[in-house]
Amino acid sequence: MNLSRKTVENGNNKFLVSSKEPYLISEFVEKVCSIFDNYAYKMCVDLEDFLELYHRGDIFSSDPMIIFLWELTAESIKEISPTISHHTDDILIFAERKILAKNKAYTNFRAECSMIKLDPIDEKSCLKWVSSRMTSMSLRYERDVPKLLVEKKSNNLYALDSEIRKLRVLYGDKEIDKSALIYVAESSDARVFEFIEHLFHKRRDKALQEFYKFPEESYIKLVRMLTSNIEKVYKIAVYRSQKKSAEEISDLIGINKFIIKTKYFTILSVYGKIKLLKLIDLFNNLDYDLRISKMPKKLLFEAYLLKSLTI
Repeated sequence: MNLSRKTVENGNNKFLVSSKEPYLISEFVEKVCSIFDNYAYKMCVDLEDFLELYHRGDIFSSDPMIIFLWELTAESIKEISPTISHHTDDILIFAERKILAKNKAYTNFRAECSMIKLDPIDEKSCLKWVSSRMTSMSLRYERDVPKLLVEKKSNNLYALDSEIRKLRVLYGDKEIDKSALIYVAESSDARVFEFIEHLFHKRRDKALQEFYKFPEESYIKLVRMLTSNIEKVYKIAVYRSQKKSAEEISDLIGINKFIIKTKYFTILSVYGKIKLLKLIDLFNNLDYDLRISKMPKKLLFEAYLLKSLTI
């Protein structure tokens, strides 16, 4: 559908987005947020969070919001369906990431929403997507680069977006050639660093949204990278407490002084040494629990992330 402000003003402000590809869902939500940039945005990780916001108008007035329920379930349909037809000034987005039973509650629910079906894209469409994505980031590249990226990552948009982001960070306004792809393939996932950045600055919704894109098999690596970064920040906090300058710290730990000033010193305004040590202990415990706990790994990691945001 052609999404615009007029669409919502005409009453189409509830969207059921069906896709097994998390990246496509996130892209749709980002598009909605860019069109309605005067709306507050809230991502709900569970039904309880959603209902608290959904019914807030009965308690106090509030500016309109974009409320996004990350994963629609049979339970959430059952709870929301009786009131889904009620008027709201909010924009509601529901992600249907797996096939749900087509019962009466689902039928009623779907009838009240605009259906957005996002099918996985084929290789040809993927090539156009990569070219468009690189151009939108003002990247200059040799003609064969998009094709080589697609050949390497197939039509995995999550992986392709990560590669493009790394190219932007590493090459900026320099022209990207074939040799650049070899170097980028050896570097870490750009989204790992974005996830860590959101977490350090306590951007709850953005941190969780990035986390949900990681496959379960990457959780151990993810928590270790997270712990390693916290330990690095702790070292910088110690050196700074010793009155060392950014230049001196740069020489001691081998990180560019500009990055220390703009990135790490900013983090230290949120976390002191004691809080950083608590975070290190917390994620060391997560590393251990991921190996021995019978609790679903996604729920376990999510619980630890939410706890870290309270420190």
